[in-house]
Amino acid sequence: MENAFLVSLSHLSSLKREMDIIANNLANVNTDSFKSENVLFKEYISPNTEGEGNIPEISFVLDYGLVRNLTVGTLVGTGSPLDVANNGEGYFAVQYKDQTAYTRNGNFHLSDKGELVTSGGYPVLNADMKPIIIPPGSELPDLASDGTISVPGRPIQKLGVFNFTNEQNLKKIGNNLLITDEERIPVPKNKITLVQGSLETSNVQPISEMTRMIECCANINPPRNSLKMKMNSHARQSINYRVSASAIFTGHAELSSAIPSEPSRVKVPRAACECLASKQKVNRYEVP
Repeated sequence: MENAFLVSLSHLSSLKREMDIIANNLANVNTDSFKSENVLFKEYISPNTEGEGNIPEISFVLDYGLVRNLTVGTLVGTGSPLDVANNGEGYFAVQYKDQTAYTRNGNFHLSDKGELVTSGGYPVLNADMKPIIIPPGSELPDLASDGTISVPGRPIQKLGVFNFTNEQNLKKIGNNLLITDEERIPVPKNKITLVQGSLETSNVQPISEMTRMIECCANINPPRNSLKMKMNSHARQSINYRVSASAIFTGHAELSSAIPSEPSRVKVPRAACECLASKQKVNRYEVP
């Protein structure tokens, strides 16, 4: 009974996790450069540790991680020369507090100091991991598809675009930023495909996510109903134990106040325990 209860509980817990991820995907359907995620499930086999009898192994559901959909979202033109969409590999480098973060969101602006910054105000870094400076009063920059930034009267700069051995290891820290302990790898010039005056939209597919949500809701009902039945069964068992105890102790006035109204462990007189011992129920009580 307990094993079946735990199996259903593990199933419900995994489905709740999946529903949370689906809801998060839908909430970010309009977030620039957001990548949708899916839960990874696997079967966990609990070995027979009893050491006797032919007890089968117990199979549980385990959600052990997330996988990020790395496909490029749709590019949408904005007309702003400071907006940059990445239609290929890699991430822009950003100075986030005392560490380097990465993002694909190219919604950039100029700070009062002339630094190219993200929508959150964090400096965007060039290929040499230094802030990109466009002095106030300068003409707006021209951006080549390989990340070369040209401003009349200013030295040419190069927008840093980096990739990683395993992009799935990138961790979210908010503000559409990601961090990782992996070594960054500069994306080769011939593989950089940047588009000035555009932004990459979210790659979330709302219809697909809504379909997944409906399927998840349908899958929740069987284990939920199973849990409800098991809990009701436990409740009926507890009631039967109380009724049996009442019948056994009929005539023992001293025990009338010891039988609980709710299932619990209670202390009863020694005489009552001796009576119970003859019916092999003494293990449910404690001698005072």
